[in-house]
Amino acid sequence: MKFLASILILLAVTARQCASFEAQVLDDNSQIAVVEDPDIGTPACQFQKGTLDEFNGEIYSWWVSNDQTKLSKIGDTLKVVGNAIGSKWDCFGTETALLNMSECSVIKIRCRAEGEKPPTVIIHMKDINQMDANADSPKQRIHLGKEYKDYYFDFTGKWRQSWPDNQKVDEKMIHDFLIFINGGMADWTGTLYIDYIKIVSPDELPKVVASEGGVVDDFQDELYSWWVANEKLNLEKKGDVMSIECTGVGPGYETFGRAINQMDFTKAQIVRVKARAEGGTPNLRMDYKDKNGHTTNEFPLIMKIEESGEFKNYYYNYSGKYSQTYPDVQTVDPTGMKDVIFFVNPGGEPFTGKIFIDEIEVISDKKYQELTSGQ
Repeated sequence: MKFLASILILLAVTARQCASFEAQVLDDNSQIAVVEDPDIGTPACQFQKGTLDEFNGEIYSWWVSNDQTKLSKIGDTLKVVGNAIGSKWDCFGTETALLNMSECSVIKIRCRAEGEKPPTVIIHMKDINQMDANADSPKQRIHLGKEYKDYYFDFTGKWRQSWPDNQKVDEKMIHDFLIFINGGMADWTGTLYIDYIKIVSPDELPKVVASEGGVVDDFQDELYSWWVANEKLNLEKKGDVMSIECTGVGPGYETFGRAINQMDFTKAQIVRVKARAEGGTPNLRMDYKDKNGHTTNEFPLIMKIEESGEFKNYYYNYSGKYSQTYPDVQTVDPTGMKDVIFFVNPGGEPFTGKIFIDEIEVISDKKYQELTSGQ
């Protein structure tokens, strides 16, 4: 087998690297000649028994993008201290051995967080050509507390780059691992503790049986599962209600949402949202994403939320709406809905005001008839 000499770009410890989203500039300090693996990376589950890092050694290979992020070790734990990070896509990460993640496409991180609010962790993986799997980056809201928990970031079917251009990411030649905290969201200050990072097979994901309808959220608990994709949106728990404060949202298709317990929409496919608005009458669009990462965006369902001091039920019927047109054409699997995504005034006039959501529930046609029979 012949080996070709090639030039590999080393990741610079700069903000550009995180946004990398921009091409790196080659100079004598940022390139070295190495031997390129000719065909394929090491099977990820076999490399170090599937362990990317368990922090029982030094952390020299880890880098940060700016002065607001500090890395250190406490025993066998990576301590990440963030000071107002997130909105500028601050990140930290490491180069990996050349890995083939086609069979083992799930990142498993055992971690916990401390701070005023729970952080959202977003994972990016880059291939040997610096193509970044950023089109549908897996994310998880990390709980606050002293107990470590396992979080899974599933890249299955998500090996695509959408920024700065559309490209396919080579899942058999993965070379870089990046972690963003609150990437593109409101700045976060706090500490993230990481016990280990592993690469596992999708078979190791917690088994989920899709429910036939039920409550998506009634906001009795904290908003740990919710995320926002832009600092123009701010979520806050007000009693048993979620308050969404909007500042000029709409033209940029700003979103917020959460992962949900997997649901089967073939038996119950109407979603009831109990809501009200202040400061205007915004359009509230709601999409659902299936277990394959496909979203109900071909026929967007949008409701105009009334400005009122009283809550009202709004009904989104997904019958016949299981198709995606962006970023490509796909059929959405109604038996495995696992994420809900909201837009406020998507593509429309900027909205500044508040939306309050009391309940989100997936209901059957029969229950819909019962709830609306007197209207």
